[in-house]
Amino acid sequence: RSLPPGSDVPTIAAVAGPDAALTMLLTSLTTAAAFFATAVVPVAPVRVFAIFMGFMVLADYLLCLTVTFSAVCLQHRWLQRAPSSRRARCLLSLLDFSRCSSRPPQEAAAPRARVLERLMSGPMHTAVHRGRFVLLALFFAALGLCVWQVANISPPSSTAVQLLPESHVVERYETWKQDFAEEDSSEMFVVWGLTPGDTGDHNNPELVTDLLADLD
Repeated sequence: RSLPPGSDVPTIAAVAGPDAALTMLLTSLTTAAAFFATAVVPVAPVRVFAIFMGFMVLADYLLCLTVTFSAVCLQHRWLQRAPSSRRARCLLSLLDFSRCSSRPPQEAAAPRARVLERLMSGPMHTAVHRGRFVLLALFFAALGLCVWQVANISPPSSTAVQLLPESHVVERYETWKQDFAEEDSSEMFVVWGLTPGDTGDHNNPELVTDLLADLD
């Protein structure tokens, strides 16, 4: 609803707060739901990212209602109570830097529209309005092309995440380890000539341990 000019901060906050909270609630829920829906992907990094982003959106919504909204109300209250001198205004530059650094208003003629504003409100607006049906057809054609390309993408054959090229020694080791684990009958013997132990000073990281030979 509309408010009379010169309304105080509590009145404006009481009217704008619930409306903004409801609007942000709808957008936050849809965004969080989209991220949570991505959590069904079996790839571990994607799943962790989706869950993290979903909870972060909900946390941002709560912070906007509690911290940000209260900070804006306090900012307006403190600026209204601040002295009118320019020096005192600059002391509150952290609250309203644009006002303290701006020059005093001067009477001048109406500003001339910029080149970009004249272009967007003139020829560009006319071209978009006249070719709106062509742009709509191009949009749906591009959308159909994207859907067709996505349908041709083959799904991943495993949940393993490849971060390096196949020729890299780490990826070659992972491939070899996976092939070795898939064999039904395989034996592996590990011979190691050391005994686990630490003879160094646990409180001094500069004193390292000695190697303990396995005499057996």
